[in-house]
Amino acid sequence: MTRIRKLLFLSMLSFGLAFEAAAATVVMTAVPTAWRLESYTGGQVMLWYTGSSCANGQLSAATTVQAEMNRLWALVLSAKIAQKNIFVAYDNAIAGCPLISFGLTEG
Repeated sequence: MTRIRKLLFLSMLSFGLAFEAAAATVVMTAVPTAWRLESYTGGQVMLWYTGSSCANGQLSAATTVQAEMNRLWALVLSAKIAQKNIFVAYDNAIAGCPLISFGLTEG
């Protein structure tokens, strides 16, 4: 069942990314122990030292919707505490490397 969900996720991700022709999407998996999660006034959330190809491992949330920011905070903090892998997909062709997708990996 988990393989089916992974396959479904990857096919949906690749289908969605097909419409972003100029985007250079990178998907990475990591335990976010050393990541810095930072919130700025105006609602912007940034991740630093993630190991991404952006300067200082920077990743930025592509939205300031509070529910999405809460999900990102909860995911990263939970994974830090539990020492679990998460995945992030980001666009490294745009300054700030905005997140496209993120989630908890299985296992």
